[in-house]
Amino acid sequence: MNQKNDPGVRWDAPKKRTRDKAAKRDQLLTAATEEFAEKGFDAATVRGICARAQCADGLVHKYFNGKKGLLLAIIRRHTGADGQVLKELEQSETVSLVEDVQRVVLTAVARMQAQQKFLRVAISTALLDPELSEEIQQHLKDQVSSELERLLKRHQNNGNIQGNLNLKTAVQGIVAMTWGFGFFHQVVFANDPKESQRLAKEALQLFLRGLSETQTQN
Repeated sequence: MNQKNDPGVRWDAPKKRTRDKAAKRDQLLTAATEEFAEKGFDAATVRGICARAQCADGLVHKYFNGKKGLLLAIIRRHTGADGQVLKELEQSETVSLVEDVQRVVLTAVARMQAQQKFLRVAISTALLDPELSEEIQQHLKDQVSSELERLLKRHQNNGNIQGNLNLKTAVQGIVAMTWGFGFFHQVVFANDPKESQRLAKEALQLFLRGLSETQTQN
């Protein structure tokens, strides 16, 4: 008998396993975000995370190679969301330099506010772990900075940014403002999130105006 015609054979089983694995990974990421935010990285345990996620303890090591890998995966999920916004902008019609960049930055600032407890844990842990800090920096460079540079290059090609400007430097300036207002201003210094959004928006307008204006020779 041809097994493909045998109703007892589940040909969709590999797809189901893939969906189950993705669901369990997502459950662990959500549970770990909550556990780290409540207890801190050191006090949080794999057992506690798995109990919250209703998953077997071994899955953290299987999917993330331990607690630090789980922390890094959460950070990747957050920065991946910023990268997704950039990809959507890249595929859409160009609006304006200011509106495009503001959308990226203000979305990230709002996300930092929503996840402020976890961010405190992640940043404090990275400060004490050079290896983790390096991995986070590399991920930000690969997933966010590179996408942002492509967006700026698109505007440069359209004449919205001076042709002789170093876009890598511009990207670093935008990333610094994002963290400055998103993390330090509203999370560390506990300022009103609406004020952080307003200041970030105005600071970006000033910064981006400098990218687009033609510099005159004295």
